[in-house]
Amino acid sequence: MTAKKNIPFVVRRSAIQGLGAVATRDLKKGTKIIEYQGERITDDEAQERYNDESMKRHHTFLFDLDGEWCIDGNVNGNEARFINHSCA
Repeated sequence: MTAKKNIPFVVRRSAIQGLGAVATRDLKKGTKIIEYQGERITDDEAQERYNDESMKRHHTFLFDLDGEWCIDGNVNGNEARFINHSCA
């Protein structure tokens, strides 16, 4: 994958796991670089869709919005899903 014209990062193979986003230039703290896109689902739907007990390898692209809703970047998502983020 390559970066779109105004996106300041590229997606490439990660040494840690799968694909990852890597900045192509210095970014100021707090700079908005891309909107996380995907299917908006409830946390309950996410739990059903990605059941920790039944999954052999836990790998999801869920972005929590407010404890009730999240965005599943695996469904109609964009490059934002490859940006490493803290779950805290």
